[in-house]
Amino acid sequence: MAIEKNIGIAQKSSFRNEKGLEVDYWLLEPANYQTDKRYPLLVEIHGGPASMFGPADASMWHEYQYFRARGYAVLFSNPRGSSGYGESFLKANFKDWGPGPSRDVLKAVDLSLATGIVDSSQLFITGGSYGAYLTTWILAHERRFRAASSQRGVYDLYVFLVAPMCGPC
Repeated sequence: MAIEKNIGIAQKSSFRNEKGLEVDYWLLEPANYQTDKRYPLLVEIHGGPASMFGPADASMWHEYQYFRARGYAVLFSNPRGSSGYGESFLKANFKDWGPGPSRDVLKAVDLSLATGIVDSSQLFITGGSYGAYLTTWILAHERRFRAASSQRGVYDLYVFLVAPMCGPC
């Protein structure tokens, strides 16, 4: 007996942020998408911040396929500070780990809402490592998300950067 698989491929889009940087983002429609329905949105934020989502990520993340199979649209992006776009893009979050990158993520959310696919009352957000930091930062400044999961986060940069070097301080 053959098992039918329904693997979604995310659609890539981009926008220019207020610094003039082109920010890529991908929206993965839920399985069995119907144009007359609106769906919950799961926003995924990558770690790093000097990391990136890429063309292979359009279908490879198992958790994205899991959530789309359960009726979620999935959004992921490369906000300023991501690697792979040149040095100025990589350094665009210098002394700006929260506000700038969060504006990029939230702009991708707004553009996804404008597609008519997403239910604006059903927004969820998650990320790991730096993505958890940014998830938590966004939660402290936004009220539009119903739930969040900050995974393996770096929240105290002093402890993260200085304490391991000073030994028993």
